[in-house]
Amino acid sequence: MPVRTRFDSEEPQEAPASAPAPPAPVPSAPSPSPAKRTASAQPSPPAPAHNGASPKKRKVVEFDHEAEQEAAQRRAAGPGQNGANGANGVNGAQHGTLKGKRWTKEDKQRAKEEALRLLPGRKALPVWGGKDAILEGVQKNDTVIVLADTGSGKTTQIPQFLVRSSIPCDAPRIVCTQPRRVAATSLAKRVSDEMGTQLGGLVGYTVRFDDRSSRATRLKYATDGALLAEMLADRDLDKYDVVVLDEAHERSLRTDMLMGFLKDIQQRRKDKVRAFQADKGKGKARPSAQNGEAAAANGANGDKAADSRDPTELKIVVMSATIDAKRFSDFFNNAPVLYVQGRQHKVAMHYATEPQPDFCDAALKTVFQIHNKLPPGDILVFLPGQDEIDSLAASINAYLPDLEKTKPNLGTLLVTPLYAKLPPTDQAKAFAPTPPNTRKVILSTNIAETSVTIPGVRFVVDSGLAKEKRYHAGTGIDSLVTESISQSSAKQRAGRAGREADGYCFRLYTEASFNALEKRSQPEIQRVSLTFALLHLLANGQDDVFKFHYMDRPDKDAIIYAMMTLHGLDALDGKGRITAVGRKMANLPLDPVFARVVLASFAEGCPREMLDLVALLGSKDQLLSVPSAVRDQATAARQKFVHRSGDHLMLLNMLRAYEELDGKDERKAWCRENFVSHKAMLAVLDARKQLRERVERLQLGDWEATAGDEPEPILNALIGGLFANTALRQEDGTYRHTLTKQPVAIHPASTLHNKKIPAIVYDELVLTTRTYARTVSAIEPTQIRAKAPAMFAKSLQ
Repeated sequence: MPVRTRFDSEEPQEAPASAPAPPAPVPSAPSPSPAKRTASAQPSPPAPAHNGASPKKRKVVEFDHEAEQEAAQRRAAGPGQNGANGANGVNGAQHGTLKGKRWTKEDKQRAKEEALRLLPGRKALPVWGGKDAILEGVQKNDTVIVLADTGSGKTTQIPQFLVRSSIPCDAPRIVCTQPRRVAATSLAKRVSDEMGTQLGGLVGYTVRFDDRSSRATRLKYATDGALLAEMLADRDLDKYDVVVLDEAHERSLRTDMLMGFLKDIQQRRKDKVRAFQADKGKGKARPSAQNGEAAAANGANGDKAADSRDPTELKIVVMSATIDAKRFSDFFNNAPVLYVQGRQHKVAMHYATEPQPDFCDAALKTVFQIHNKLPPGDILVFLPGQDEIDSLAASINAYLPDLEKTKPNLGTLLVTPLYAKLPPTDQAKAFAPTPPNTRKVILSTNIAETSVTIPGVRFVVDSGLAKEKRYHAGTGIDSLVTESISQSSAKQRAGRAGREADGYCFRLYTEASFNALEKRSQPEIQRVSLTFALLHLLANGQDDVFKFHYMDRPDKDAIIYAMMTLHGLDALDGKGRITAVGRKMANLPLDPVFARVVLASFAEGCPREMLDLVALLGSKDQLLSVPSAVRDQATAARQKFVHRSGDHLMLLNMLRAYEELDGKDERKAWCRENFVSHKAMLAVLDARKQLRERVERLQLGDWEATAGDEPEPILNALIGGLFANTALRQEDGTYRHTLTKQPVAIHPASTLHNKKIPAIVYDELVLTTRTYARTVSAIEPTQIRAKAPAMFAKSLQ
């Protein structure tokens, strides 16, 4: 059995001074009445007049679920397809039809009964008592900031309040953004259940490579990146009347970009309304509310109902559980701040008495201590990444048989992982009800820190670590590093234990270490490559990237390096203006370097292979991930797919072997034999399908053109986009980055590890004890000279 780890118990500042009682066995006691459980939203003093829109009497529109659902299906099943969703296909999926079977009367009745069953729980949420104040705030102001404690119900309920209102117009269309796709998809499913509708009808979602929305959708959950992509076809987001930016405190790169864009969009929409009203007064023809020319050019939107609507002003709602309210208020022209108090469940805090040299080992011991000595309730463990999750899962499962033999009455542990790249069906297991006589242990990255609620969690084990992207403009290295979290993140994690009842949080670090943490996480825009951001700024009409509305301005050197990279990718001309190539790149749902790789593949005659490869690279971690105990077996099983040029062609060989099999059972058996995730392979096929559709819509060329068995065209196309991801072998056998001369080593997991190769091109760098290149292929220095930009190729001379 694991050895005991000692902790000091301390009351947190956010908890009452008295020690909390142990959480009661589930199910918990009935909830108090809504009047006792909720607190009214308290608006801050009225905002200056220039922030507010002209007030008008607000009315609430209640849906007739059956009539709305029937209307949704009629509209969605109309003649023809209407192209990609306004995201210009964030994902390339055909938009305009409800996915899944047409609902029967029995389906509608079940949905209605489920919505009624969920209604009392919704009314018990704290945010419900603030409904009128929130709607009034949105009606009277262009922008409002909503601060709502963890567990208040803000993310599921406020968008519903808005879609049922007539703010700012009858039948408003709402989009609610999320930093993570798992939040967007799970929230849309939950809200569709609460509204008694079919997912993809009145309520839908849009994330990269997955679109469950239609022409009937009036409330959509979308990733922040998905909404940015929509702007390429609908610059002013005329399709929406209210944009809700959720989890704004995370300060993701794309959320920060949206905030800057929305400030300008809001003003342009005001100007449109004034111009429309002036023209209407003069008896002129009514203009389209949508940018039809842009939408048609991108094959997007096609929503005739939206096209025919009168223009409306744009309302913005910024939401978070923890945020620097004044900074956000100042950014949005002194927008008022509304506060909604959450549930006051106690969370008892426990700190390690001394620093833990091995946080995975400490987490293992803590999980078994909780299971042995504390009341029922599921355990949520926060770990930095997938490797740590797999390692801890293997350790728990290794100890479990002995525990079940020695203490059969204790019950078992069910370990479920949760991280962004996990297939959706596996992610869903973390949210599923816990079986009887079982305690669920959810091993998660910071994906579970905000937005999503995992039912049944009473215990949180916090490693205090997260993996963050870090970009070094001086070296051009973009790496994923393990870092300490901020105090704000630590509090968010602890709050997961108190969502439904009193709980416990075990921090695997000392209280002194907690006090030494930064108050807030650094905004992503100040620590990652800006190549994607600047490409989309320019594609959306921002001519001077230095004058964009940044809440926190990125480093000047990072901007300059990103502009140089985009110029090298042919996305910008010599004057920093976006080119036709750059616009095509922006319309592909890929990182700019891989978008350029796809474009280069048409010139090299290998688009079929490259679309396969890009889809594979997007899922390679979950595709090939195996527990450390069977890693050697997996390596041996995959030897038959190894290609002399390296890892990229090996991935293609694996996909070809998989597709040569006909039946589903045969393919599953092949995956088991070769230690490949079948679910991840299905995700690869789906991503490839969406990419092919996007390429056809953009008219880039014939994606079926193939290089056959020749690797050189594929490697040349890779260099066309990944020229900055190349390294040359030195006389001493080491490798150095082609431009920066930084030392680079081939990752031990690569098929080219310990091989003598004159030059390499790689997918990414990972910074651990050394700087490792992952997913590596062998190339010649002459290929870099021939295919890389002239300014880059000079470094080889």
